[in-house]
This record gives sequence, C-alpha cells and structure tokens, in this order.
Amino acid sequence: MKKVRRGALILGIILLSVILAIIGHAILPADLNSVELNSILVKKFGFPVVACLYFLVLYCHCSMSVFRYGKEASLNKWQIGVRFGLAFGLLYQVGMLEITPDLTSFTLEFVKHQFLIGLGDFLPVLILCVLLSLLLERKENNKKCLLPLEKKTVTVIVIAQAFFLERIVGYEIGIVASAYEACKWPCVFWNLVMGLTFGVSYVLLLPIFQQYKNKAIHLMGVTIGLNWLWFNGFIVLVIEGTLGVMLIRGLLDVGVLVLVTFLLEKGYLRDELEL
Repeated sequence: MKKVRRGALILGIILLSVILAIIGHAILPADLNSVELNSILVKKFGFPVVACLYFLVLYCHCSMSVFRYGKEASLNKWQIGVRFGLAFGLLYQVGMLEITPDLTSFTLEFVKHQFLIGLGDFLPVLILCVLLSLLLERKENNKKCLLPLEKKTVTVIVIAQAFFLERIVGYEIGIVASAYEACKWPCVFWNLVMGLTFGVSYVLLLPIFQQYKNKAIHLMGVTIGLNWLWFNGFIVLVIEGTLGVMLIRGLLDVGVLVLVTFLLEKGYLRDELEL
C-alpha cells in the first residue's frame, strides 16, 4: 500500500508540473499564428492534446533520471533536486532562444518572447525535480566527485567549443538547417551560449554520477542527450516534414557531446573521476 501511495504521489507531481507548464505557455505571449501546425497528430487529436503528451514524456524522462541516478548520489536530496532541475531548466531556457530556419530577422522582441516561453519550461521542471528528490529512497554512497574550479572551467569551455564547432561546421556544409545566412552573428552567439549551457549542465550533474564508470554515456547521453532530443522533438510533433531535419541535428549534437565528455573523462578529468 505504501508503494501505491508513493507511486500516486510521484504521478501527481509529474501531472502538476505538466499542468504548470501548459498554464505557463497559455498565459505567456506565445505567437503561433505565423506557423502552420499541420502534423498528423495535431490534425487528429488537436494541439492541446499533443502539447500535453509532449510535456508528459519530457517530464517523465526527467523524473526517471532523478530516481535512477539520484538514489546512489553522495549529495543530499535538496542538492540532487536542484542540480537536476537547473541542468534541465537551463537547457530549455537557452534552447528556446535558438534561431530557427524560418526566422528572417533577429529582434529584441524575439528574444523577450522566447525567453518568456523558456521560463515557462524552466520553472515547472525545477519544481518537479526538487519535489521528486525529496521522495528518493537513498543508498549509502560516500564517493564524491569534487572538481577544482580550474578543471570545472576548462571542462565547460571544452564542451562549449565542441558544440560550437559542430554546429558551425554543420551550418557551413548544409547538414544542419538554420537561419545562419539570414542571422549569422545571432546564430554564432547562440551556439556559444548553448555550448556553455551544456558544459554547465555536465559539471552540475557530474557529482551525482560519480559511481558510474561510463559517465559520458549515462550523464551526457542517457540523461542530457535524450532529454535534449525530445525537447527539440516538439517541432516534429506539430509540424509536418521536420523529422529528418530535427533528427540529424539532434543526433549530431548528442554524438559530439558524448564523444567530447568521454575524451575528457579518459584524459583531463581522469584522476578526479577514478572510483
């Protein structure tokens, strides 16, 4: 009976977060009038149902990450929840500012609009992760991963550079769709900030994954990578013909991020990460 109540509470927290996200997007100035939502799912079930499904899957993945990896972390419950919440939330906040291929001009209004939309994703996931972390059934683990500030800084910069180069090269050779030609410098700046965000998210979550040998796979692949893929998958759910473009871009992002963190863990961070 206790497990049933706990499961119901977890489900309730996830649904609460979905509701908060939906309400947040409903009251924020989300201008979708210029975009034709023509996917099969939207035509069959309607946009509200698709949006609810999207957030439900997104937050279920966040929840599974908290319970799967948080239960063996050496940090306290609050730290685990805040770190997961910030890592996911920052991805959404900065990710919403990406200059999409259909954008013809970069304006302050675009930044303000997308920032508010990102905030509508950031706050619910932070609340979700913190509340779920308080329900963790912990296992004793005294292993700690404490990187010195210098190594944290270098790690963030290296990850940012890898993402930045991957995106710029992808734009130049045409395998990553973007508004690079129309809005070159905003694209360049966003790539840099997004790369730094991935680096910060990695450093934030690294202490939680200390007990795992293949941290690059578990942290950057299964946790951040899959979440990033689904976060970007919203476009695929609502706009027809975007699957190939989004899949190529997402898989390139995740592949490069996993590779660079794997190399960091086997080289520059090896001494600090040894079990």
